[in-house]
Amino acid sequence: MASCCYQTDYRRLFRRRMAARRARRFRRKGLDGTAQALVDALVARGVDGAAVLEVGGGLGTLEAALLQAGAARATNIEISAGWQEAADSLADEMGLSDRIEYRVGDFVDEADTLPPVDVVVLHRVVCCYPWADRMLEAAASLRPRLIALTFPQDKAWVRAAMRIFNLFLRLQRLEFRVFVHSPQEMLGLLNERGYRVVEDSDHGFWRNAVLESTSEAPGDGRGPR
Repeated sequence: MASCCYQTDYRRLFRRRMAARRARRFRRKGLDGTAQALVDALVARGVDGAAVLEVGGGLGTLEAALLQAGAARATNIEISAGWQEAADSLADEMGLSDRIEYRVGDFVDEADTLPPVDVVVLHRVVCCYPWADRMLEAAASLRPRLIALTFPQDKAWVRAAMRIFNLFLRLQRLEFRVFVHSPQEMLGLLNERGYRVVEDSDHGFWRNAVLESTSEAPGDGRGPR
């Protein structure tokens, strides 16, 4: 990432304490409605035997759900190492630790070092990154069969909520910010890279989109074709 301060503040915000709190919530309630809807949309397109990459996956709960639905293996890449202890614990509990690789790093910088994949998941992560185009370019460069995104709706009340949260961050003297990137620009970029929208759903604050490659032989993650 271009800004070292940004990465440092991301790690300060997303720490072990937050990870432990969210792990406790997941154990009680499972995936929330938006995350479950994204998993269901991917499963409907076929994930048997697939290699999954989740960008900014935190606890790794979405890729865990996809593994339970038939995916073969998963990689979770996160800027903050603060999630890893809780993520490893959950993977052990679910019997999935041997099928999930946890990496610490900026996906945009590390994309060319990642293994081949069939599915890339960007759940609530583009809104945490200043340069959505770079992140989506990196995702498309892997040539997965499916790219799944969850991002904030481009609505006035959502933008107002994000401004309030950014004010809170500023008062905490953090450089980290959240963003409402243009859905038209994001989906348009992926369309230009050879992806078409096959699922687009409204979840209040959030919007889910699943895109499928229009090429006949996308990626080489050895998943379903």
